[in-house]
Amino acid sequence: MYIVYPVWQRMGLVSSESTLSTIAIVAMMVGFALILYLYQLWQEEVLEQPKVNK
Repeated sequence: MYIVYPVWQRMGLVSSESTLSTIAIVAMMVGFALILYLYQLWQEEVLEQPKVNK
């Protein structure tokens, strides 16, 4: 993220006038990624087909 964020600033995708510090933005992105990953794990478990023993 420390590599990508400055590139995004140069491209105009993010503002350098943000009220949040870079570390806060990185922490938010990591938090969102963790939530999405845990949701994916939960969905894979829920959608897993029960094994049929024959």
